[in-house]
Amino acid sequence: MSNKFILIFFITFINLFQAKAQSGPPEQNCIGGIPVCKPVYHQMNSYIGYGSLQELFSGNYDCDPFDGEVNSVWYIINVISPGMLEFKITPNHLTDDYDWCMWDITDSGCSAIYNYTTGTPNTYASVRCNASGNTGITGLDPTATMAKEGPGGTPNMSTLLPVTAGRTYALCILNWSRSTYGYTLDFSASTASIYDTVRPVFKSIKVGGCNFPNDTLHVTMSVPIECSSLDVDGSDFYITPSVPGLSINAASSSVCQAGGTISNNFYLYLSKDLPPGTYALHARVGKDTNTLVDNCVNQQSTTDSIVFTVFKNFEFTDTTICGGDTAYLSVILPNPDSAATIQWVPSTYLNKDYIANPRSIPSNDILYVATITQNLSGHTCIAKDTTHITVLKWYDLGNKDTAICKGAPIHAEMRYDWRYKYTWKPDRWITDTGIANPVFTPDSNIKYTVTATYPGCKDSVSSFAVRIIPVPDTFSLFAPTILCRGDAIQINTKRDTNYTYTWSTGNTTCCISVTDSGLYTLRKSTVCGFAENSILVQTYPCDSCIWVPSAFTPNGDGRNDKFHVMQRCPLKEYYLEVVDRYGQVIFQSFSFANQWDGRVHGVPADVGTYFYLIKYVLEKPGSPERYIKGDVTLLR
Repeated sequence: MSNKFILIFFITFINLFQAKAQSGPPEQNCIGGIPVCKPVYHQMNSYIGYGSLQELFSGNYDCDPFDGEVNSVWYIINVISPGMLEFKITPNHLTDDYDWCMWDITDSGCSAIYNYTTGTPNTYASVRCNASGNTGITGLDPTATMAKEGPGGTPNMSTLLPVTAGRTYALCILNWSRSTYGYTLDFSASTASIYDTVRPVFKSIKVGGCNFPNDTLHVTMSVPIECSSLDVDGSDFYITPSVPGLSINAASSSVCQAGGTISNNFYLYLSKDLPPGTYALHARVGKDTNTLVDNCVNQQSTTDSIVFTVFKNFEFTDTTICGGDTAYLSVILPNPDSAATIQWVPSTYLNKDYIANPRSIPSNDILYVATITQNLSGHTCIAKDTTHITVLKWYDLGNKDTAICKGAPIHAEMRYDWRYKYTWKPDRWITDTGIANPVFTPDSNIKYTVTATYPGCKDSVSSFAVRIIPVPDTFSLFAPTILCRGDAIQINTKRDTNYTYTWSTGNTTCCISVTDSGLYTLRKSTVCGFAENSILVQTYPCDSCIWVPSAFTPNGDGRNDKFHVMQRCPLKEYYLEVVDRYGQVIFQSFSFANQWDGRVHGVPADVGTYFYLIKYVLEKPGSPERYIKGDVTLLR
């Protein structure tokens, strides 16, 4: 982008020379922009200079405040259905550097960008623009990360533009390279529909002229219409119900009169004031043999009409707002295309006292008077409009999110204005849903919402949540069945942050570690109740869980007649194997109750030494298999 800065002086000189030497075709001005009626436009040769007006400067071409219009051309885009607007500008020579800028002109047309009455550009920010110093393809792309790229930047692409139906945009493409080669403009990837096949219709209508007489109708169309389709004698329209002696004498558009080819707005001039009442403006085929035609050659239907109301001159509308709300004041100018000065009195609470639509957040009732001065048809018109704002006292809900025991009553704490209507939702466990301060007795968690309404005010909504504090249910304690002496075990229960834990040991956590045998008791409690459970922990000599005698005497005297292995702690597995001195297995047992009686296959074994192997596993979770080997003497 540095080259752009280096060449600023040289470019400015060329622009000044071109401005004096040329006046381009209509599409080089916004008001003559090319309507977008198809997905792709091929421009073989670049436009030179700009149109009859230099419409861009730093205040509205916010991506590049230095160059203004450079070899420019304008396009007008009407959105038919919502979606994302995407386009690409592909230079015929990819070494060319094209810049571009886009504005939303729905409400004011091209006059938002340039004041055609005073001949000066307006300060009006674009919605997307790109003046990157890179050459090649530019436009709106889904991979882009920036909405606007000014001089010196590198991304050629700007982020996609979300659009809604009924919006109108102006796109200005500039050939900063000043080459003679053109480009291709491609809208095909857009998800929004912008190729207009819909008939134009009346969008809005305003009544008023100089000093707000009712002999002028300001009509806004849904999309721009061709200036050539507006019959200047007003024969394209008629009004119902008819008023004796009243007719439409003329039609005009300031944009069309300034040389534009399309316009969203026009005026209808009546033979006399419309008296107060409700009317409808209808479309029909005029003396020019057509109805209005939009810039994509769609004709307005003769069945199209719009209803409007004529109020008494200088009639003001009182406004009632909720305390703390914003009041939006409004002045409808007789001619929105003509400069006007506005002064609101008093200026108290207003954000700006010199604009048509200021905002006010009054803390008490107040009367505003607006004085409007505007030059219309060569003479100065002065009118006044009065608005009275009534401020309702604000209400406040004192209840905050809370936790209670099941069935406990909660009283609404509303500081309220009796003029409001109050509605509570849901309607469970509440004494009355239609009063300001009901009583609630909820049985489960719930969120109560109150909506306060008053005609002319927006609804106000407040809410608070109620959580029912649970009473602990019966619970279990979990711990290993064996505690070896010198070890520690964990006594666990399900963790729940709703409860307070108190152990017989004094601990206050959900789970504790113990090393001694005993009865351990846990109380789980809330302010609404408690539950208790206990667990008995016993210690065992795990290193000497089994006792084995060194000898036994199977002589039938009733004493020590069997090889009696004793169990000292709970076991999960047990196995005993006895072999003779030759290694032959002569006895097996999987139970302490099954003891060797000194016989082998029913025959008394010889006196002597025998050998044993014991395998066992403790009940303690994770215990390994253990072994005991030794010998025992058999005596008679």
